Amino acid sequence: MKAALDGDDRVRVEIVTADAAAEDFGAGLPAADLVWASRMVHHLPDQQAGVARLAGLLRPGGRLALAEGGVSARCLPWELGVGAPGLQDRLLGLRDAGFAQMRTEITGAVSMPYGWNVALTRAGLAEATSFSVLTDHPAPPTPAVRESVVAWLTGLSERVGERLGEPDRATIAALLDRSADTYIGAREDIYILGTTTVFVGRR
Repeated sequence: MKAALDGDDRVRVEIVTADAAAEDFGAGLPAADLVWASRMVHHLPDQQAGVARLAGLLRPGGRLALAEGGVSARCLPWELGVGAPGLQDRLLGLRDAGFAQMRTEITGAVSMPYGWNVALTRAGLAEATSFSVLTDHPAPPTPAVRESVVAWLTGLSERVGERLGEPDRATIAALLDRSADTYIGAREDIYILGTTTVFVGRR
């Protein structure tokens, strides 16, 4: 996403669909005051080169914001009364292992053994810094939080896929069964707690 200020100080937002791994990425696009990239750079074969390409879209004084990392959302108590305790930690561990595997399987993957603020600096940007946004919806849950937790558990279990053991697979089926007394969305002790970290640099 790119943003620029019009003459009357209104913000003009332009959504751009392009391959950030392509050598000609950004060709023909006007310079921007802000480039926002959320949880996408880590999918590129060369993450540092991707940051540099995004930085190249900026006009002098413009800022690149990368929403990458943070603290994974947590939604469940340790013991659920169905299945083995610690389901949430096992799911998050499998997700992280899947991410590591995804990186190794990307054709032409290049290691980036440093953090995103360093990547911004190496891309020629100044004042590289970061901030984190807290998401905190404590128990007891609202209806919206209930549905969000159900969607979170559904998506996370689908993401880890076949790496999930049969006992935990059965537990998740019970937790997602809306007709069962084990349905996760009916519990009073579910919540949402996590952070998203945004790294920002200025050209």
